[in-house]
Amino acid sequence: MCHENERWTRSLPIILLGLRTTWCTNFQSTPAELLYGENICLPCDFFEDTKFQPQSEFVQKLKETMKQVKPIPFSYNCKQKPFVFKDLQNCSHVFIHTDIINQSLQPPYQVIKRCDKMFTLLIKNKNVNISIDRLKPCFSDNPSETDSAINHKSNPVDKPTSPVK
Repeated sequence: MCHENERWTRSLPIILLGLRTTWCTNFQSTPAELLYGENICLPCDFFEDTKFQPQSEFVQKLKETMKQVKPIPFSYNCKQKPFVFKDLQNCSHVFIHTDIINQSLQPPYQVIKRCDKMFTLLIKNKNVNISIDRLKPCFSDNPSETDSAINHKSNPVDKPTSPVK
């Protein structure tokens, strides 16, 4: 792996300790401080003489500190918004994307109702809710084409009978 010796697992605790104590600029703290509320003890900290405070005093300070804790607003590192067709809000018919190999878009269906994240479509004389992530607007010059496409079922692609050489 990253070391010449085959016993890289012996180096893993030191590497993990380094990752837990690195400074994160987004949160202005270390990952260990976010998880435990204070910095973790490094190996050098075990050799210092420290005075222990009584448990009651520690509990009192802990209560006061916890009262002052306020949640930090979460920040998204990715500002990218999902792609949605702009014309989806105005079209009368839509295509539905499916993961079938031969047929990627189903015939256009009439839009009955629009919501923020899903549309109600008329499919086989039933109202069906479909997520807008699977929809694509249908553009047609002739409105009768979209109506006839509802009843039309496309033929699957013919497979070659002889192998290609």
